[in-house]
Amino acid sequence: MNFLAHAWLAGEEPADRLGGLIGDFVKGSLPAGLPPDLADGVRLHRGIDVFAETHPAFRRARARVPAERRRAAGILVDMFFDHFLARHWREFGSGSLRAFTAETYRLLGDLLGMEAR
Repeated sequence: MNFLAHAWLAGEEPADRLGGLIGDFVKGSLPAGLPPDLADGVRLHRGIDVFAETHPAFRRARARVPAERRRAAGILVDMFFDHFLARHWREFGSGSLRAFTAETYRLLGDLLGMEAR
């Protein structure tokens, strides 16, 4: 559920960024009608997830979540990382966070056939 991090890590290619956003919602095999470049973006999302979930820092962060919340630990850590990225955008991103998110919403709106607001 770390949409900001996935969009940022995906890079500048629109299909990769969109794949980074929708990757959490595309389960199992990739749908047959998914455009190849968007499918590549979803694969990139999945690769980022595998890397993050097996990284020692992510595992340590997840282990810090109390046992009664452990089922949601991965989601909580993802959200924390998104928060950290947003708070420190100037160190990691290029341009403003507002411009990056506006462009990302525009891309998503185009994909869904909607006007982004």
